[in-house]
Formats: sequence, structure tokens, C-alpha cells
Amino acid sequence: MIGVVIHDLIGPEPTWWTIAIVIVAALTIGAYAIKASYAVFVTCLVISLAQLYALETGDLSTTLLYRLAENGTGAVIAAIVATVFLPISTYSVIRTGLLGYLQRLSTFVADLGEHLTDPDVRITSDVRAVDHALFRSRTPSRSCCRRSRFTAMAGQHAGIAARRH
Repeated sequence: MIGVVIHDLIGPEPTWWTIAIVIVAALTIGAYAIKASYAVFVTCLVISLAQLYALETGDLSTTLLYRLAENGTGAVIAAIVATVFLPISTYSVIRTGLLGYLQRLSTFVADLGEHLTDPDVRITSDVRAVDHALFRSRTPSRSCCRRSRFTAMAGQHAGIAARRH
């Protein structure tokens, strides 16, 4: 909508450089704001796409309606796939990750025992495997247990205070 308003402000037959300036400005602002607010990035991206459509076709209202229909169809298909084909029990994902972690950990402990008796046994790959398995087992559980920004900041401050003493 903002892109359409900007197009109407520029005029019915804008020169290519005015639209190019708006596109570059919108993409620059969006790229700058992507870390702060994803919504601002998406808004700037939509503004630049609307301007690009106006530059290419001239018939902005029909093009935007087609794009809206395509995006709506894509959203419906994505929702169907996410609800029908992709549901996996979070418990089973976490259980599988922990099983892999415990297997890697048992391998590491066994090789560590051999390393203590024979220093030629290398355990670096076992340490990496344990680290990778721990990462894989923590990833699904992180999405289940989101911490609020307040509790995350409180935890950071508690850690800083503990280091001071």
C-alpha cells in the first residue's frame, strides 16, 4: 500500500531514475533495519517490489492483485504441508537427539579409558562428535522452552554479578 502511494505521488509516468531512487532507498532502509525489526525489512521490500512492478508493467493494480493471489496460494499450500506432512512429535525429536548424545558420550568415555592407558589413542573426533550431538539435541528443546527477553537479561546480569565476586 505504501508503495502504491509513493507511485501515485511520483506520478502516472515517472522517470526511471525516480523509481530507482525509491527502490534503492527502500532496500537500503530495509537492509539497515533487518536486525532491529523484520517487519520494517518486509515493508521496505514490498515498497521496492511495488515500485519495480510499476517500472516494468505500468499497470500496478493488476500486477499487485496477481502477486497477492500467488502469495495467498503459497501460504495455503505451506499451511497444508506444515499440518499434514511435517508434524513430528517434539518428544520423539528430543528423545532421538538425547539418544544420539548418550551414544556419542559412551563412545567418548570408552575411548577416554583407552587414551589414559595408551596416549596414542586420539579422542579429538570423539569430543567433536559429543559436541555436535549435544548441539543437535538442544536445538529442538530450545524452540519448546523459549525464555522471555526479561528472564534472559536477568540471567545475563546474574552471571555478570557472579563473576565480579
